[in-house]
Amino acid sequence: MVSRTARGRAFLAGEVKWSGKPFADTEIERLSGSLLSRPLPPDMPPHTRRILFVPKTASGLAVTTSGVMVIDADAVMQALG
Repeated sequence: MVSRTARGRAFLAGEVKWSGKPFADTEIERLSGSLLSRPLPPDMPPHTRRILFVPKTASGLAVTTSGVMVIDADAVMQALG
């Protein structure tokens, strides 16, 4: 998935993964590497934030060593109020 704010100042490129069990940190790091290896669409700047959406992490990891933000279902539900 790709998105930008209405004013075009912030961009994100993300991926959504599903599993019946929590994602281990090693799996999240692997998925993050895969996400970073994909080219961005031509109209997206290099500073585009990369986000990985997962149902649950095993450790509560929020940012990978490569800088990919990890958002789990609990964080989404909290944001929705």
